[in-house]
Amino acid sequence: MDDFLPWLEKTLAGLGYDLVDFEVLSKGLIRVFIDHPNGVTVDDCARVSRHFCRAFTVKGIDYEHLEVSSPGADRILKKAADFNRFINYDVKVTASQPIVVGDHVLPKTVVGRLLGFDSGQNEITLLVDDCVVAFSLEKTKRVRLVPNF
Repeated sequence: MDDFLPWLEKTLAGLGYDLVDFEVLSKGLIRVFIDHPNGVTVDDCARVSRHFCRAFTVKGIDYEHLEVSSPGADRILKKAADFNRFINYDVKVTASQPIVVGDHVLPKTVVGRLLGFDSGQNEITLLVDDCVVAFSLEKTKRVRLVPNF
């Protein structure tokens, strides 16, 4: 299954969707999160699900259950395009240990405004409590949008 991710991305792109994330979990569960510039509807999820049911059979991918959904309001940001798309949005950053940035020590979980992303350095810039901090994504476990309702 080494070629699974590129195949999944290519297949979704052919249908007009972006792959946000996917998970292969125990007991044969595959979870796929998709996005579309116009949003994701239940019909979109059903269309992608039907397509993957057929494609998985042809490709010989063994699974018990397939879940296809939108990334949700608290979507995970993983790709450069995600970070660039959501500049000036609030994000929640979770790290495995406190993040040290100069004289500042950020807690393992911090919420801030995403100000920028440097793909060359793989670094994000946040505004946290009136302080601008930049640090490598390698220090993080995940970055999620914070829904503003």
